[in-house]
Amino acid sequence: MKTRPTLICVLFACVGAVFPSAGAAAATEWKVVETIHYAWLPGAAAYTFVLRVPVGYDSDGGYTQLQIRQSDKLLLEVMDEDGLETIVDSLKSSRSEPRIRDNVLRSRHLLMLRDVHGKGQPPALFLFGRAFASDPGSLHVIELDKNGKPYEALHLSHLDVDGFEDVGRDGTPELIGWECLVEDDGQQVGYQPFSLYRFGTPGSPMKFDLALSRKYTLAHYYGWAGPGCRNDVIVVLHPPGGGKPEIMNAQKAKSLR
Repeated sequence: MKTRPTLICVLFACVGAVFPSAGAAAATEWKVVETIHYAWLPGAAAYTFVLRVPVGYDSDGGYTQLQIRQSDKLLLEVMDEDGLETIVDSLKSSRSEPRIRDNVLRSRHLLMLRDVHGKGQPPALFLFGRAFASDPGSLHVIELDKNGKPYEALHLSHLDVDGFEDVGRDGTPELIGWECLVEDDGQQVGYQPFSLYRFGTPGSPMKFDLALSRKYTLAHYYGWAGPGCRNDVIVVLHPPGGGKPEIMNAQKAKSLR
């Protein structure tokens, strides 16, 4: 069965040039953590990705803002005040970690993957937030619309990415992850079902798929007690009388200790 430990992240910062920002952020003094140039769309001008953090912000080497530019024009700005992390400190599962090698960008912080949105589609960009205690970090997924303009297809406050798989068997993989990190004492473990998100057509948002989440959880977990993490149910790994692990009411599980 697939389980996921709490993440502890250690990062390294670097300082670079300062770019002008838009809106209220223009009054903030920034330092640049990383700048990447990439021809995201064949035949178009290269896109520039600028990762920044406010001067004086305790980022531990992470960043809080991504600007995507093309020909000096600001196309998209993504903010995450809790902080965004490096890829290696964000992808820890046995399935997600190998995808780091597939990154088309030479970046420690931004992960861009081909073929996760279906063959022939431009690569998708992933940003990972900082994890806290039992909460995974945030997730931002950025894609290109039919005109080559980047947009945020998905933003979740908490999702620990496990991998990509075509569970729906429609030729396009789903994004698979967990909404929480749980403790496992060898006897009982918190309820941690999988959450699956479908990629949409260019320009449309990604959407949570309840039916596929249930199907995948039943195939790869101890059972199904509804979507999302819950405090009122617990997985008892060694139920009385033996047998397979059992999902039960938290109060009943507590009485077994």
